[in-house]
Amino acid sequence: MKIRQKNASFLLSFVVIMLFFTIYIDVYSRNVSEIKPIVSALEICEPDVLEPMVEHFDWLIMIYLDGDNNLEEDAINDFNELEDGIEVGSSIAIIVLFDRIPGEDSLNDDWTGTRLFNVTSDSDATNINSELLEDWGEKNMGESNTLELFINYCFDKYTADNYWLNIWDHGGGVVGLCTDDTDSDFLTLDEMQQAIDASTTLYAQDFDLISHDACYMNMIEVAYELEEYTDYFVGSEESVPLDGFDYLTIISQLESDTSMNETTLAEIIVDSYNASYDSIYYDVALSCLNLSVFDTLIPNVNNFAGYLSLVIDDGQGASIENAYFNTLILMFDYSIDFINFVEEIMADTTLMATYPDLNSAAQDLLSNLTSLVLFNYQNSYYSGDANGVTIFMPLMNFINSPDIDDYINSSVNYANIDWQTDTFWDEFLADFYSNCFGVSLAYEELLLGVSTGTQTISLGEGHLYAFEVVEEGPYDIRVNIVDGDVDLYLFNGTDLSDMAYSKLYNSIDGSIERIRGYFIPGIYIVDIIGWMYSSYNLVVNQYTLPIVEPSESITVSSGTALGDESGHYQQIVYHYFEVPITELGNYTFSLSYNSHAVNYDLFLLNKAYNLQYYSESTSSLDSITVSFSESATVIVCIFGLTGYGSFTLEIIHLTPTSETSGLTFIFSFIALLGMAFWKTKN
Repeated sequence: MKIRQKNASFLLSFVVIMLFFTIYIDVYSRNVSEIKPIVSALEICEPDVLEPMVEHFDWLIMIYLDGDNNLEEDAINDFNELEDGIEVGSSIAIIVLFDRIPGEDSLNDDWTGTRLFNVTSDSDATNINSELLEDWGEKNMGESNTLELFINYCFDKYTADNYWLNIWDHGGGVVGLCTDDTDSDFLTLDEMQQAIDASTTLYAQDFDLISHDACYMNMIEVAYELEEYTDYFVGSEESVPLDGFDYLTIISQLESDTSMNETTLAEIIVDSYNASYDSIYYDVALSCLNLSVFDTLIPNVNNFAGYLSLVIDDGQGASIENAYFNTLILMFDYSIDFINFVEEIMADTTLMATYPDLNSAAQDLLSNLTSLVLFNYQNSYYSGDANGVTIFMPLMNFINSPDIDDYINSSVNYANIDWQTDTFWDEFLADFYSNCFGVSLAYEELLLGVSTGTQTISLGEGHLYAFEVVEEGPYDIRVNIVDGDVDLYLFNGTDLSDMAYSKLYNSIDGSIERIRGYFIPGIYIVDIIGWMYSSYNLVVNQYTLPIVEPSESITVSSGTALGDESGHYQQIVYHYFEVPITELGNYTFSLSYNSHAVNYDLFLLNKAYNLQYYSESTSSLDSITVSFSESATVIVCIFGLTGYGSFTLEIIHLTPTSETSGLTFIFSFIALLGMAFWKTKN
């Protein structure tokens, strides 16, 4: 800890300390009756001698920087913005807890643990040159205890007139934030609240401002978790660009007036976000909420939700559903703009006339919500419907249904969230969905071999297609990315269970999303998810197997089920090859690859796609040797488990023989259907 004291103050303190020890030695030799007056005399000096010398600042900014995922490079960029913005000898302290991950960004010595920094002035836009306070080793940023330890450290080592806590990373709204890939974890809202509650209680100190530089976090459920610990919260009801907040502008303007209050700082954060992205992206928004409004807002939410349930009980729920489908829906069909929803309810004049109590409740709630949103920036793309705060109300489909149940039951990731405890919103949602409102299960029919043509999709939008398989066999689902980035998901049309996916980072990982596997007759559902405004075309074809002759080799590159360490190249693709065996004898099926980059497994199937032999080595070679006493057709299947890279398949005819071997290619008792085999590998 740096002590900003003048030399004269230090000298005075030294003299006082020496005086204290002189008197202490004298007192120790006296009797009890003589001690009291001397102690009384010393009390005058106690503040200078005994009080800890804690450094005090105008603003203490705590930044919980979770780069233990594919955002590491962006975290480093924002760290450099902080260094560029702060001045030498600043009365602002910026303390950063930064966790990194292997394989993403190799700069700054490529350390991969968790380090605590005091941000110092530096204009180098590439390297982090701030003061390293402590090296904490590998920490799980998705664990409540890590956040608590960080806040405790800051409160313990520094004091300030104003405190700002900023949590930086991926966000998932009411689900949580801060994914830590090393530890496969993330912070739920309850875990976040536990950490903040423990620290603010221990040090009897609240925050002037809390912000989330993460996607989709300005949900009312998130804000309500924080209302006891700060009056102001900044977040986005939309996705946040990789560059996040404009820290250079924010810190520079704060340096120009370090006495500014939290609302002025919040306005700068929102305004600089507007200036940074309005002309670049169409799907951007940021707002600041005044959490002190919750005292009057909660009763009005309960009145509004209660009357909506009454409308449903009266059989008039279709009016609510109509308002819902006219409302701006965000976060991959998970959340809606709350103000826009209330406005759409009020726009139904028949509903308002029929239910005057609902009309009154809606007016009161709208007034409260308007007061809740202190500052709001929304791109013109939203036509004024992105008003600054969202709420959980997903489209009802097979993807969202489990989360809806968990939210209503306050279970799994939604456990112990205050909003469900203190409001009737979850009860209203239970009534809404149990009456089959908000249902979106319409699929566009997809004919085999027929392309969809070029389609456009927005960020967070999903396109659903259904196709039918009549003839059992291997099929290839291919999405050609014309522009942008989309992901591909496959579901069983019978029970809507998930089967496979392709989640490449287009165009970094390639411009083709692909799923390939063995299909039995039935209906299948394809879901295309947009990660930005994108265009694509989709086609499903029955797959014709390449023929590989004995003594021939073939090399192929592909992604794998788990992708590489950075989270790229994730896709379920089974590579099938047909090998005709016409000459008798021993054959070795050899699969070679660079095991440091990728891991493939080798399977031999019969012509009916039943599993016969397999090799699941983790080394650079999978090999199976089989003796054939009669001609046969072998189906070679190669499955990628982890990493990214190429493999080489080679079939070697060793020695012809006329004898019958114990390893003949007669179909074994392992008669696994190809589809069942597929499922065991997912």
